[in-house]
Amino acid sequence: MKSRNVEFIDKYPIAHRGFFNNASESPENSLNAFKKAVENKYAIELDLQLSKDLQVVVFHDDDLKRVCNIAKNVRDFNYDELRMIKLMKSNQSMPLFKDVLELVNGKVPLIIELKSIKGMNNDLLPKVYELIKNYKGDYAIQSFDPTLVSYYRKNYPQIIRGQLVYDYKDSKVQKILKFLLSHLYLNFLSKPDFINSHLEYFPSKLIKFKKNGGKVICYTAKNSSQYIKAFDFFDNVIFEGFIPDYFYKK
Repeated sequence: MKSRNVEFIDKYPIAHRGFFNNASESPENSLNAFKKAVENKYAIELDLQLSKDLQVVVFHDDDLKRVCNIAKNVRDFNYDELRMIKLMKSNQSMPLFKDVLELVNGKVPLIIELKSIKGMNNDLLPKVYELIKNYKGDYAIQSFDPTLVSYYRKNYPQIIRGQLVYDYKDSKVQKILKFLLSHLYLNFLSKPDFINSHLEYFPSKLIKFKKNGGKVICYTAKNSSQYIKAFDFFDNVIFEGFIPDYFYKK
């Protein structure tokens, strides 16, 4: 991207982890799910982390238990091992980020979440940049961890960046850090172009950010009523599990 134009953030509906169905051959964060999103002209939200051999892979959870029924972490396996493991009950396997970029090829925007995993971030951040630096389509990076977003602000300020936030009530982080993160007090580190909040969470700094002209989106609407209601405040709404027959563009 050559400019800091963030207008693409609310140009398309955003499919959470692709346009997926975990009971089908298009499970979450699979190439099939991303292909279906492109076919339906949905922007794509996806998640990045590293394999043991430092390949940038697309997968949400730290471990493989929920999606692959294996009680080990993604980072315990080299990618040659991960690509042999099936997602849910499908024939799909965990894709490399570079293969997703090739598939999407600028057809729809990408909202790229960087997973913060202890001991892996120093390798993840530059490796992701090497993969996206020549990508021609619209994209943004985001993370719950403001230090990851700050890395891009300091080193590659041309990249659109977002700060994820929720109430952190179920988090194991220290109480003071939980307070700072949930109330967006660390935004001075990330200086985000947009904020991505839980659809039922409205901290005061989020409201102020929007009043000052900032883009605010939310995650994750799981039915049409949640989706429509969220547009009362948010500029765009990440969805999953249904076909969004309503899209409100200001």
